[in-house]
Amino acid sequence: GQAGHGIIVEIEDIDEAEPLVKAASEIAQFDFVATGARNVVDCVESLRTLARTPKPTIFFLASGRWQDGEENTKGSEAEESSHAASDLADFRESLTTLFAEALRSLPIIVVTAVRRLGELHVDLRSAGAFDRKIHVAEPTIDMRAACFSAEVGPELLGDSITSNPRRLGCLLQYEYRDRRRRQLCQIALGRIAWRERRKIEFADLVNFAAHGTGEFDLVPIDEEIVRRTAI
Repeated sequence: GQAGHGIIVEIEDIDEAEPLVKAASEIAQFDFVATGARNVVDCVESLRTLARTPKPTIFFLASGRWQDGEENTKGSEAEESSHAASDLADFRESLTTLFAEALRSLPIIVVTAVRRLGELHVDLRSAGAFDRKIHVAEPTIDMRAACFSAEVGPELLGDSITSNPRRLGCLLQYEYRDRRRRQLCQIALGRIAWRERRKIEFADLVNFAAHGTGEFDLVPIDEEIVRRTAI
């Protein structure tokens, strides 16, 4: 039968999913639309609007309680109180109906991300809904080092980093697996390079891993409640 318009991205670090899907949409020359956890249950109308004037679009739905699979432990009390279980069930039903009717034969792809397939409700995994899966393997040590160097900027990296990229990759593998933690480290490294007018050395990364960066992350969680997390 015909495949549906939903794709599940199975990825260990959920924070990596949205930028990865956005990059894929740019390569495919599709428009990209993303919705946060708070607005997911309101996205059905947005998708209906897209269906009325269809153009190639990838629509990314943030992970959250709406997925409600048997393995799903994501979501916060704020989201749960804001969207009762019955509302979430109605949303899932509306979404599957949308797949079967309004989005049929249109160049619109809906994507969501999970760590494990079981985190997505079984009804949403049925034929015609999120019935295609892309598994994103964890990056290798060499990939981690190359991405980190590109993100920080090779012109800022000292010899102790550039001369041994695998050592850098190993440190990233064990100390900076999480995207947010890695981004905070990159911000702190950039500030050191600017303040001390020097290049970044491997010892700086080791020091941050041991003692923290001193940076603060404004983390948007479900319902856009913001907390400050020191790492």
